[in-house]
Amino acid sequence: MSYELLYSLYWGGRLSTREIAKRLKKSQRTIMYHMEKLGIPRRSRSEACTLRSSKPEWKRKASKTWIKRGERFSQQTEFQRGIGCPDMFEAKRKRRASQVTRERNLENWKNPEYRRKMLRMLMTVNPPSKAELELKAFIEKHGLPFSYVGDGKVIIAGKCPDFINNNGGKQVIEFFGFWKHTKEEAEERKKLFRQYGFDTLILWYEDLKNETRLLSKINNLIGGIE
Repeated sequence: MSYELLYSLYWGGRLSTREIAKRLKKSQRTIMYHMEKLGIPRRSRSEACTLRSSKPEWKRKASKTWIKRGERFSQQTEFQRGIGCPDMFEAKRKRRASQVTRERNLENWKNPEYRRKMLRMLMTVNPPSKAELELKAFIEKHGLPFSYVGDGKVIIAGKCPDFINNNGGKQVIEFFGFWKHTKEEAEERKKLFRQYGFDTLILWYEDLKNETRLLSKINNLIGGIE
């Protein structure tokens, strides 16, 4: 095989190595070997793709392939299509279901009884923390008139206080953790409960370390001193 023959077929005739091999009745590997041996430059990948897609026979073949795929897809049911691309249909189904659930929950939340029921359910799922149990034991030890209602027994303005005065006084105790709550949240909670006539005592973890100071704070709350 001469340089002129291969060069004219490859670059002049715009044939691929496979087409040259077919015309000369040789293997594609043989054509590529002689081209490399004779120093004939090869097309880049992008040039080869552009050349292949510009040929009429390739366009006809690609067109028939896509037509067959389209016909096969159009004959499938929605369920069968979902099997072919489960992620897309599953995501679409979940979005539709979540939207319906969200709208139904928003409508139900307008009902005070439903709100109270859901909050109680959430509180039973999240039992009192170790620190809240310590505070509860401290209150019982000193006979203070407060009961634990952090399980959803009492809801004030959509919030569930941790302890409430069980002797007729309008006082509540909230126990905050530093990594869950901020000083700003504490002030906002006081203002919110004050709108409904409740005095609020915010306790932090450090308050449990000093029983004398803790007892004084609760007694001040009972006496109306914040």
